[in-house]
Amino acid sequence: MGLMFRTAAAASAAALLLAVAAPAALAAEDKHVHRGIDGCLSWSWRDDWAWKARMYYHNRCKDTRLLNVAWRASAYRKTVIKVSGGAKGSTEQMSDPSSIWDGGRA
Repeated sequence: MGLMFRTAAAASAAALLLAVAAPAALAAEDKHVHRGIDGCLSWSWRDDWAWKARMYYHNRCKDTRLLNVAWRASAYRKTVIKVSGGAKGSTEQMSDPSSIWDGGRA
């Protein structure tokens, strides 16, 4: 009985480990997700071949920063977003970002 219990417990632990680790491994391998950090700002966006690109951002510092986004489509001007200290948000455009950078304190 003890051996059966230990075997079942080990199998349950292995299944739990796979259930937790698998999604993280899949996200890490997704070649369509782009991530970056510049200064206080971090961001991510996914090129999923849809008409719109949604970019998520996070200000990791205490002061308000300016997030600058240049878009791949020339029809769109550069976007400048004021991001409060510690804040997270997102922006959407009908183009992928071509460059993203921390523009300094607001």
